[in-house]
Amino acid sequence: MNHTEDVFKLQRITMNTPAAEPVPDWAKAKPRLGRMWDVHCIGLGSAFALLAMSSVVSLLLSCKKKRFGRKPYVIAINALLLVLGATRAVYMFLDPYESHQKLRIWQVQLLFNISFPCLTSAFSLILYIFLSVAKLQLVSKNLQNVRFFIVVITIHFSVVICATILSIFEPSVATIVFVFCHLFFIVWGLVLSVSFIYGGLNIILAMKKTSRSLQTQKPTVASKVAKVTGLFKVGFSNVLSFN
Repeated sequence: MNHTEDVFKLQRITMNTPAAEPVPDWAKAKPRLGRMWDVHCIGLGSAFALLAMSSVVSLLLSCKKKRFGRKPYVIAINALLLVLGATRAVYMFLDPYESHQKLRIWQVQLLFNISFPCLTSAFSLILYIFLSVAKLQLVSKNLQNVRFFIVVITIHFSVVICATILSIFEPSVATIVFVFCHLFFIVWGLVLSVSFIYGGLNIILAMKKTSRSLQTQKPTVASKVAKVTGLFKVGFSNVLSFN
């Protein structure tokens, strides 16, 4: 089966089975979008390429520097961002939204969808480091540990890869799986967002509480220093008078 036959066999919308991720009729859409379509594709592709390059630089720096924070997590986060930036850059430059049909459908879907678990996985590890450094306990210890985050990350990647494989052999089933993929991304993204906001608010409140306690302790410390200084002056004057 050549590439053209593959495209038409799995192509977008049929009379009975809708595509897992439908796209517009690009023959009609591109003329209406005009130059803004090129600006959109090139602009986003360049932005993701910059993200990938900055991740490479961060990886090189993290490997060279000693005691660079929690190095395994730093390397993992930058590796995930590198995959995200590289896959999306290739996607936007080669076949954005399947408009050029240069790649097979499953290849385009993999390039597009693999970025979602990369993004949430990077934020998951950042959240874990944030909670560990701040010593915040948002949930039970069974959930707030690195093993739980690794399990969630693995599930997310597995679901995306399975959906891509199903889109090759069973497009009708792939539709349901892709819906689950995006639902998983939305729910887990909301959980991460709420966790960051809640943890950040706790830190802000703790800092304000500490600041207030220090302010209340300042007069007490100052009075103690004044008393000690006064006693020292009295003792010193007595020594001088005795001499």
